[in-house]
Amino acid sequence: MDNAKLETLLDRFPFLCDTDVGNGWYDLLYKMAECIEKLQPNSDFKFVQIKEKFGLLRSYFDNGAEEIALIVDNTESESATTCEDCGSAGRLVRKTDYWVKTLCPACHSGPEVKFKRISFRL
Repeated sequence: MDNAKLETLLDRFPFLCDTDVGNGWYDLLYKMAECIEKLQPNSDFKFVQIKEKFGLLRSYFDNGAEEIALIVDNTESESATTCEDCGSAGRLVRKTDYWVKTLCPACHSGPEVKFKRISFRL
């Protein structure tokens, strides 16, 4: 994520942490943080890691209630259909034999990769 977007998130929601996910997931993170903020989490609540793993947004936190876990789970599920690069509708694709990302057809184009759909169940 570019620095300006990341700074906006971190300034607005101090319980978030640094991340290097793509710009396309900015809106997902912002919406997730807004929902969490409305729950008024305790002062000890914080995210300890936000990353891409197996093509999905993964978020790990400390001292959060069950309601927060549900918001995080829903956001992770939504990331499976949101292009990490641009935020358009996307799907899980295999970029190489071992690299999976959620991308739209436009962001996945290129001669070095094959557009393969992989099975994934949430």
